[in-house]
Amino acid sequence: MRFIFLILSVCIVAFGYSDSDFDGVDDSIDQCPNTPIVALVDQTGCTKELLVQPKTFDIIIGVDYTKSDYKTLNTTNTFSTTVQADYFYKNWTFGAISSYFFTSSDEYSNNALYDTTVYGSYQYNSFENFIVYVSGGVILPTYNTPWNNNNTDLFGSVSIKYTYQSFDVSLCSTYTYIADDDVVTDQIELSYQDSYSYTAGVGFYADAVTYLSTKYRYSTSIYKGVEPLQTLYLYGYHTFSSEYFATLLYGYGLSDSASDMSFSIAVGYLF
Repeated sequence: MRFIFLILSVCIVAFGYSDSDFDGVDDSIDQCPNTPIVALVDQTGCTKELLVQPKTFDIIIGVDYTKSDYKTLNTTNTFSTTVQADYFYKNWTFGAISSYFFTSSDEYSNNALYDTTVYGSYQYNSFENFIVYVSGGVILPTYNTPWNNNNTDLFGSVSIKYTYQSFDVSLCSTYTYIADDDVVTDQIELSYQDSYSYTAGVGFYADAVTYLSTKYRYSTSIYKGVEPLQTLYLYGYHTFSSEYFATLLYGYGLSDSASDMSFSIAVGYLF
């Protein structure tokens, strides 16, 4: 999403050369130190003209794989395809994401459309070296099951990112209100609860077009009686041009309740 491109414009210092705004002019002689990354500048570092217009939309298509092997279940493999679209307006981002999955094990298989998430976020840039994001949205019940989880859920989150030279540190807290009704039958008993999660990460800007990070996520389950989920993630982002970019994400479960591992690759287009 758009914040990825904004945070790529932080300082990178290497071998005594510093070019904070990536315009090709060293900071020591740059008379316009905060030019946009898309700007064409003269030898003093000041803007001559914009190379491209700011992007307004993106669309991201991804493929995901998840392997689960809980103590009480057989090994389960899940494949899914995901579509995400975003609209950018000033410091606002609005978007939606949904996916279609196929899951199978020795005793069970299913394929369906997951729930669809519609969200919005606002980005605060008024703090030196800090970026703050406030987000919220709804989870629409497009995944129909017989377990009463067919109601609309709500969520909100706050994220803080601090950047220093080529590194960043991020913290995120999310709360999800679960509106689903409990299920009690002869075969199954499910009790739902609100969920909250905390994420902490460290990232590295390898260059102006490549970003790498690792994150730890702690999340309570939406089901009562299930231990919290703990997962370690490795993430990579690379932009190929002013329009195309790609992401990689690998997750490793640290708790018995979390998926053993997950992997996703996505390609995005900005226009």
